[in-house]
Amino acid sequence: MDRPEVQRVLFHPRTAEQTPLPAGTEEINIEVEPGVVIGCRFFSAGKEKPTILF
Repeated sequence: MDRPEVQRVLFHPRTAEQTPLPAGTEEINIEVEPGVVIGCRFFSAGKEKPTILF
């Protein structure tokens, strides 16, 4: 992943406003360095369907 052509597709700045969170969704933002945030949304399927994050 330490290649510019890969990083352009995976990690790119977003200037659009965020949309409302759907029910059961959690928004997660991680500041990796000052002024740089990686964010995602976690869509839980319920306790009977555990999720592993890595």
